[in-house]
Amino acid sequence: MFTLCGRASAAAIVAVLAMSGCFDSASGFLDGPSTPPIPANDGAFNLRATPAAFSVSQGGTQAVEVLVTRTGHFIGVLTLAPGNTPAGITATFAQPRVSPTVTRAVLTIIAGPNSAIGSSTITVTGTGASVSSQSVTIEVTVTAPQVAISPSWSYTITSPFTFK
Repeated sequence: MFTLCGRASAAAIVAVLAMSGCFDSASGFLDGPSTPPIPANDGAFNLRATPAAFSVSQGGTQAVEVLVTRTGHFIGVLTLAPGNTPAGITATFAQPRVSPTVTRAVLTIIAGPNSAIGSSTITVTGTGASVSSQSVTIEVTVTAPQVAISPSWSYTITSPFTFK
């Protein structure tokens, strides 16, 4: 396939048939030969979470990095979304859209003060145009909050004292 711009003779058309680019018989190639673009969907991606499992106390917060590895020639934008979030726990991305030049996104997980104690999972799913969705599972263990007990001492001194 080729494109001709301006005026071209039959000889110029024959010479250009094997090439791609914009050709003008008076000045030659205007933009030079070009190669067809690589389709954005020629590839895939994978997701990995760090940490993939952790403990957090009720009322606590944990940051999880979701790492994106692109394979093949995939250069599209991805959207990350947390799902299967247990009651009392919130999971949010500050920036859920991952551009082709970005390799990680931070997921903030907050265990509410009334979240159930025990283990559960959160699934992060990545979607993009013309590629299969991918998911990664994060295991969250909610523990009771650590209560710091500090001793409280109280002394009462009564008078009179006599010193000798």
